Amino acid sequence: MINEYIGLTLKNKNSLNPVQGKRLLKLIHQLHISPLMTMHYHHLLTRVEEVNRFIRTKEFLNISKGYLSRALNQAVTSTFTQECLDMLRMLPYVNPVTGELNTQLLPYKLFVDTTGNNNQLVKSILKRRNWLTFSNDPLFPNMDQVHIIWTQWKKTNIVQALKSHQIYNKIEGNYLLTNKYYLLSTMRDYYHRFSDTEGTVDEGVQPTPKSYLDVMPLTFRMNIDRKAGTKGNAGYQKFTKSFGELKE
Repeated sequence: MINEYIGLTLKNKNSLNPVQGKRLLKLIHQLHISPLMTMHYHHLLTRVEEVNRFIRTKEFLNISKGYLSRALNQAVTSTFTQECLDMLRMLPYVNPVTGELNTQLLPYKLFVDTTGNNNQLVKSILKRRNWLTFSNDPLFPNMDQVHIIWTQWKKTNIVQALKSHQIYNKIEGNYLLTNKYYLLSTMRDYYHRFSDTEGTVDEGVQPTPKSYLDVMPLTFRMNIDRKAGTKGNAGYQKFTKSFGELKE
């Protein structure tokens, strides 16, 4: 809903048509943007010409930013169990809607590792989320106070120390999907494992691809010895043969 609202208003360079105007009005109610639900704005938002003028104003931008931020915060907190929410640290927090200091809202503490090339980019993006506060302390021994952790590379000591209320941007065994060398083996093994069920399709269900080649490009893996070179290498021979066939 949030992305659709932004697409119709803040990022929309064209005029809304009557159908889009009605959809925007419905989204306002679904997102509970209460200032825009008053009688004054309701009459304004039911006329598409007025809508197209109003969504370009600073007044609309200021109202939307605060309530979209709150909606995003609620969407994030809804993914946590009550046990996780009870574990979150209570800190003074500025309400994005009213601008008032509120100690009853749940902030999230973020740790961004400074090693690697992308930490500044990650920080510049996430600092726009005013429901996040950055941790300037070393991760250890302060890890229990952090809710979201970002590192350029996966660190085993972090994975092993994660608690139920924490999110880490790495997963165990991620190299099986993120490394092209292992991705090929993963896809081959997956379709080979389920090959015995191929051809049995339930009514109304799309048939399962029969080979990894149905879902990814033809890929070759070559383990080439530096001394022996490509001579006699089975993987290289398969590659050159297929390449020659494609050229023909």
